[in-house]
Amino acid sequence: MKLVFFADLHLDAPFAWLGGSQLAARRRRQSLRETLGTIIRLADVIHADALLCGGDLFEQARYTPDTIAFLERAFEEIEPMPVYLAPGNHDWYGPESPYRQAHWSSNVHIFTEDRLQPVPLQDGLTLWGAAHRAPARTLGFLDDFKVDRGGVHLALFHGSERSGFLAGEAGHQPHAPFDAAQIERSGLHHALVGHYHRPRDAERYTYPGNPDFLTFGEDGERGAVVVTVLPAAGWSVSGTGLA
Repeated sequence: MKLVFFADLHLDAPFAWLGGSQLAARRRRQSLRETLGTIIRLADVIHADALLCGGDLFEQARYTPDTIAFLERAFEEIEPMPVYLAPGNHDWYGPESPYRQAHWSSNVHIFTEDRLQPVPLQDGLTLWGAAHRAPARTLGFLDDFKVDRGGVHLALFHGSERSGFLAGEAGHQPHAPFDAAQIERSGLHHALVGHYHRPRDAERYTYPGNPDFLTFGEDGERGAVVVTVLPAAGWSVSGTGLA
């Protein structure tokens, strides 16, 4: 099974570092939309079984109705490919959330609880997802969590691996903190996580990073991650860059 995973797109980001140029900021926001289109084309080209987003898909404080209409169209175009969205601290799921207001196509699944909930992807493979229900003070999704069934288990959420925070992730607060050791103890095989903008591919978790540049000085390869789950041999994660 192949999954395409991304996070931290931040549609409608203000791009204040551009010095107040509204034209330049609009161009950068358009680039973010084009990046999502590239990710969706990647999922189509490789015949992915699902598309996953680990939060901060948009900026709830700045979103426009046009942004939501754009997302509705983008995900509808790949129907029936399932799309799984795990809201983060910038696109948190609340009473006035755009996630509630949008008219999503039937292939879109939004995790709405602040605890990990299971969705079967296929026989023997379960995706556990959770949502931020507020912009701050979300507790760790892995605290006291244990899988309750057999098979292969993946998690999808927006959170802060503590060693990464201590090592220094400029501008990022420890939302929904967790330790890498909690992943294995919980019975999960791998966690697909958003929040940190610098890509990290660890043994038990993967941060894809923001797929398009958001601030001055960002560097390194950026894109989506292709997750390949092998029925007989467990699981493996491999990264792929975007053009």
